[in-house]
Amino acid sequence: MATIQNLNKIAGQQQNNQILNSINKVNKQIGIHQNRLSTGKKINSAEEDVAGFMIGHTFQARNRGLAAAMNNIGDARLSLSVAEGGAINVLDILATMKAKAIQAANGTLSDADRAAINNEISALADEIDDVVDETTFNEIELLAGTDLSVQSGAETTDTESVEVSASDHHSSDLGVSEVDVSSSENASASLASIESAIATVKSTVASLGSYQTRFSHKENRLARAITNTEAARSRIMDADFAKEKIEETKERIKQNTLNAVNAQAQLSAQSVLKLVL
Repeated sequence: MATIQNLNKIAGQQQNNQILNSINKVNKQIGIHQNRLSTGKKINSAEEDVAGFMIGHTFQARNRGLAAAMNNIGDARLSLSVAEGGAINVLDILATMKAKAIQAANGTLSDADRAAINNEISALADEIDDVVDETTFNEIELLAGTDLSVQSGAETTDTESVEVSASDHHSSDLGVSEVDVSSSENASASLASIESAIATVKSTVASLGSYQTRFSHKENRLARAITNTEAARSRIMDADFAKEKIEETKERIKQNTLNAVNAQAQLSAQSVLKLVL
């Protein structure tokens, strides 16, 4: 009698252990699916998928680098826009200065008229200097013969060298700080200096426009790279909510079934023992 009882106990214990192991496995899977649903990530630790975890974080790091580079380009474009605005202001002042010099070259003007015009031109030269001094970005003078280096990508070699202004645009460097229109002859001669200054500033404006176009294309390429990199990272790292919910539901059905089997096994074992005893 005792031997049969012991055998039944051993058989029942083995069955219970198998059921409990299955329940533990199911509970673990349910926990995994719930964690994915709560975090939104398919891979939450390297333990789950070492290769996927490393690749996903590599994509994530690259994306952050690309986003930072895109911000750099945005700042560069803004600085170029500020420089362009300043250069156009200088160009407008030079155009006014040219008109005044042409006016002073007229032989019908008196010396007093030319002296007044001379004072106006001197004031315009001072205004050019003010514009150049005020055309700054983060305390960088943009029209004083300035070069900038822009980190425009996620790699160390992704840099752009930008020549914001090839030369200093102060009136003395443009050659118009000492324009003299005190006589008709001097006024005519000064036109060459003013025209040269206008050509220099026009070249700067054209160069700034070219850089802005390049950065606009670069910005578009970076935006596409960010989108593609994020899509690749998402395929590896992000959870498919519909799939995870289905898998969780399947595991819960297994859990309920195993719990029912376990309860039934407990009842069966007790019934056998009653019959034996």
